[in-house]
Amino acid sequence: MQPRRDAQTVTPDGRRVGALIDGVVVRKVKGWVVHHEQDDRLFISLGVLKIVLFDGREDSPTYRQIDELILGERNRGLVIIPQGVFHAIQNVGHTDALFFNLPTKPYNHAAPDKYRLPLDTDQIPYRFEARLGW
Repeated sequence: MQPRRDAQTVTPDGRRVGALIDGVVVRKVKGWVVHHEQDDRLFISLGVLKIVLFDGREDSPTYRQIDELILGERNRGLVIIPQGVFHAIQNVGHTDALFFNLPTKPYNHAAPDKYRLPLDTDQIPYRFEARLGW
């Protein structure tokens, strides 16, 4: 009996080739997010998260500044992220993290106030470290 080669299951960038079971939803890391009409308020309850902020507001005195915050269950805090500030989060703890987002406006399903850029965009001069071994 000859060994049989495995069939392709993912693309080179990690996307699944086949369809998932009906009703299954997988949410991937979505990248940078910015809002134009609301502020986000993040509270980290469990675990440890890195929150990276990039000021995209041209009229701001901190335009293009990057801030890196580490918050978690032993260093809790509420982070208010004003509209126009890009933000992305990364779990840097050893367990799943739990956080709450309390936006200042209700979600508008017909016209979401959510604009995205990929994590590796050239528009934001920041690169997240790969987290291996999870």
